[in-house]
Amino acid sequence: MQRVAVVVLNRLAVGCVMSPERISISNSLPIQKPDTAAASSESEWEPIIYRFTFRREGPAIWIAHLDVMRTFERSLRRADLPLDWSGGFNPRPKIVFALPLGVGIEAWAELVDVTLLERPDPNGCADERIAISRMIERLNASLPRGFSVTDGERFVERSKSLMSLVERAVYRFVGPSVG
Repeated sequence: MQRVAVVVLNRLAVGCVMSPERISISNSLPIQKPDTAAASSESEWEPIIYRFTFRREGPAIWIAHLDVMRTFERSLRRADLPLDWSGGFNPRPKIVFALPLGVGIEAWAELVDVTLLERPDPNGCADERIAISRMIERLNASLPRGFSVTDGERFVERSKSLMSLVERAVYRFVGPSVG
């Protein structure tokens, strides 16, 4: 029987599969074999993609793009949304930003695609629009000051990546002698 040991390194949990012949761990958890019926239903499963529009203003304009990605990842987890994760040794949540923003640039309508494992239905709501507005409320409550999600929609079919769909960006310069 195999057992799993969880090792915490730099606040990051890493699961290790160990053979009981090589090492014995008293506080380990037994691995449950996957059910074949559940495995066949997973092959028919389709992820749900939500496209959110967000704002970045105030102190958040000084956060670099990679830190914005980590901020959204943490906030989505804090909002308790069922994220879809990539496979492999270092799984990451499936979050795609339309364009990276430079440091010091305020944004009023940035796009991000978030792939979820299931439709989050916090209070058994049948109306998709109300469920999305509740998702946005939960996400805004978990985002730091300067970030806010303003809109969201369920995105049914993805033919191209979000980055490849961007045709142009509109910038507005504001200053004492700029206009």
